Amino acid sequence: MGPDEYQVMADMETIHWWFLARMELVDRLMGMVIDRYLTLDRTPPRDDLVGSSPRGLKILDLGCGTGSVLESLGRFGDAVGVDISPQALSLSRRRGLRRLVLGSGDKLPFKDGSFDAVVALDCFEHIQDDMAALSESYRVLRPGGVLLTHVPAIGFLWSEHDEALHHRRRYSRLELRDKLTYAGFLLPFLTYSQCLLFPLILMFRVFSCFSKRGILPRANVHRVWSPLNRLLLYINRLDHVLAANLGCPVGVSLVSVATKTTGGTT
Repeated sequence: MGPDEYQVMADMETIHWWFLARMELVDRLMGMVIDRYLTLDRTPPRDDLVGSSPRGLKILDLGCGTGSVLESLGRFGDAVGVDISPQALSLSRRRGLRRLVLGSGDKLPFKDGSFDAVVALDCFEHIQDDMAALSESYRVLRPGGVLLTHVPAIGFLWSEHDEALHHRRRYSRLELRDKLTYAGFLLPFLTYSQCLLFPLILMFRVFSCFSKRGILPRANVHRVWSPLNRLLLYINRLDHVLAANLGCPVGVSLVSVATKTTGGTT
């Protein structure tokens, strides 16, 4: 992403409906992950940075950006953030976060089996070799660990927004499933999200393509009238219930929970 986009993200993450809804979805899924898949009585090898603490999970926020998600993940255990952008890490430090590493998702600077969970929110679409990044996520997870992903979905939604954020792809459900499976993961949970708002966002993206005026692409993240912002957040909460219980046949994003097999690394 460009420098301006990082600053916009830092300004909007705590107030904009899209960021708030995504964080609420992560909270819901982390609760599911802890209840169903993770046990905390293991003692995998630890990197010095990761440390060891009896109070919770060891979590890697992959592509931590400006730090709002990393800050929230601290409720579940010891969270470390990694990002390729020095500017993003600088903005994370302004939140008081210190467990930050400059690094690329396709070559992570951590030992095998360092983490119980890797959280990658809107990260893999930025990486040219996303299969290498998925393999690295598998490597740094301990056996039985969990990868939680959130990525943009459906190619025909491609717009100026994707260009501004330097996306390399939007995923189909089949593509994400195949890539996770090829990397060695089991996939107990995979669904589209933001299904209820899909028609509205589709129309907005089509309109944006025809009305593009600027030379440089800009992300579609703007301040929203407060009552509308709350309404969109409530709609997303309904969407989360739908996605978690029934699954969504279509949506703006894809969300998955993938588990590392107990036989070791690939």
